[in-house]
Amino acid sequence: MAEQFVPFPFEGEGYAEIYRRFSWNVPARFNIGAACTDVHQRDRLALIDLSGATPRRYTFGEVSDITNRIANMLIGLGLQTGDRIAVVLPQIPATAFAHVGAYKARLVSVPLSSLFGADALRYRLADSGAKLVVTDAEGLQRISALDGVPDLRWIVVTDGATPTDRRVRDLAELINASSTRFTTPDNDAD
Repeated sequence: MAEQFVPFPFEGEGYAEIYRRFSWNVPARFNIGAACTDVHQRDRLALIDLSGATPRRYTFGEVSDITNRIANMLIGLGLQTGDRIAVVLPQIPATAFAHVGAYKARLVSVPLSSLFGADALRYRLADSGAKLVVTDAEGLQRISALDGVPDLRWIVVTDGATPTDRRVRDLAELINASSTRFTTPDNDAD
């Protein structure tokens, strides 16, 4: 049996009519971090990591637990609602986990390319007021050498790089020391 074609819902309408009819359905209370992980069945597949020798599958329950640990870790390091964390990583699971954990903790996540050089990183970290950066060993070399980033307190490294100064912490150690229990703060949708 042939697939039935379903036309674009606005087909034949002009922009002005589409614009007039459009509205966002935004709930009064919403946390995107919790919406990404905590509303799904815990045993359902959420993510497949193909970067290693064998695929690693994550369920929504695992992702929820990891991001809860990250939210607890971020708060435990003294970050507060509205603080910025920068994520300077390639597209790996830790990238998504860091962003979602920050959202759960009501922090502002600043995605930065792992290809940025020192000047680009310095400008963006200083301009955003980032208090913490999640990065890998390669990013650690560039970021730990930066000056002119007065708000940066912590550099959290994903791949067990040797700490070069007191600000550097290992992500796995911090996650393992944090609880999977996290009550997402009630917040306005905006």
